[in-house]
Amino acid sequence: MYDNDNEKTKKKKSFNIADVVIILLIVSIIGYIAYTVVSSYANDFFEDKYNVEYTVKLSGVMKDFENNIKIGDTVTETESLSEIGKVVDVKTSPSIYIGSDQNGKTVTSDNPLFIDIVITVEAEATLPDGIFTVNGYRITAGKDISLRVPDFIGKGTCTGIAEAK
Repeated sequence: MYDNDNEKTKKKKSFNIADVVIILLIVSIIGYIAYTVVSSYANDFFEDKYNVEYTVKLSGVMKDFENNIKIGDTVTETESLSEIGKVVDVKTSPSIYIGSDQNGKTVTSDNPLFIDIVITVEAEATLPDGIFTVNGYRITAGKDISLRVPDFIGKGTCTGIAEAK
């Protein structure tokens, strides 16, 4: 005769070394993925944050765009598309033309078609290597910054950066 209970016990799969290897492989893959994700964001979690203000001078902007940059606008760096702060102040001044007269003497004059715009931007930055960094974008005085706000795209020069008061 046939013993059903005995056959069931023989068919039970036992836990062997191959199962241990597969489980360890799965756990190590999950661990590696978790480590990679956490380490890529670790600097953001563990670095000190600083509130900074920096100024950007946009020279030779057509006067028609005078009111296109507003306080509260979000500033985005156009190459990396990183958000690099919010506009907290906007100042305009006449754009100065510097040239030479017919005697070779340097002369300056206002250019009525253009203005210079100085914007002050506030942002939260880290200081990973002695340079303020906002969302991965390093900001230093003298650096050219391509930026955009909702109603304006342009390129200017950072004229200064300091910790906000």
